[in-house]
Amino acid sequence: MAVKCSACGKYMSPQDGANVTCTKCNKQLHRACVGIAVGASLMPSWACPECKLKEKRCNKDTTPVKPATITVANSSEVSNLGEELRCFREEMQQTREEFRAFREELQDIRNLVSKCDARLDKLENTVQTILESQEQYGSQGFKIEILKLESTVNQLQADLNDRDQELLANDVELSGILEESEENPTHLVLSVVTKLGVHLEEKELVHCMRFDGIITTIWYERETS
Repeated sequence: MAVKCSACGKYMSPQDGANVTCTKCNKQLHRACVGIAVGASLMPSWACPECKLKEKRCNKDTTPVKPATITVANSSEVSNLGEELRCFREEMQQTREEFRAFREELQDIRNLVSKCDARLDKLENTVQTILESQEQYGSQGFKIEILKLESTVNQLQADLNDRDQELLANDVELSGILEESEENPTHLVLSVVTKLGVHLEEKELVHCMRFDGIITTIWYERETS
C-alpha cells in the first residue's frame, strides 16, 4: 500500500534511502522535505520537526551564561552631559520669561483695544444723539441750537475777560496830600506814581477822585506777553 509523506502529502517513492521514518511518531517523510540529503546517515533517535517541537526543553544548569556588558561613561562625558542639561535649563527659564513678557504685552494690547472700543462706542452714541436731535428739531431747529451754543460761548468768554480785567485792577488810596483849589486828581496821581517809579499813562486810569481828603484811584496793569 502506498504511503503519503507527512510533510508534503505526496506519495512516497519506493526507492530505498529516499525516505526517512520518525522514531517518535513513526511517520514517514521525504528526505527532501526535512532537508536531509539522500545517503546521509541519521541518528538512532532522529525525530521529525513536529515531534521536536513537542519535546520539552530541559534546563541545563551547566550551560555557561555570558556576562552582561555594562558600559560606564567616563567623567568627561558625564560632565558634558551635566553642562548640556544646565544650558537647557537656562534656555527653558529664558523661554518662560519671554512667554511671561509676551503675555503681559498681550494683556496691555487687550486693555488698549478695550479702551478704543469704549471711545468708539461713546463717539457713536454722540453722533447718534446729534442725528436724533437733527431729526427732532429739523435743519432750522438745529441751526437755532447752534446759535444758542455760540451765544453761550460768547457770554462765557466775555465773563472770563471781565474777570481777567478785575484781577488786573489795582485799587490804591493816596492820603496825606493837601487839597488845592481846582486840582486835577488824575494829574496828581500820575505825578505821585511817577515819583514812585511806576510808569502809568492817563488812559490806563479807570477811576480817580478825592473824597474826604483821600484820593482813590483804580488802574489796570499791563498784560505781559
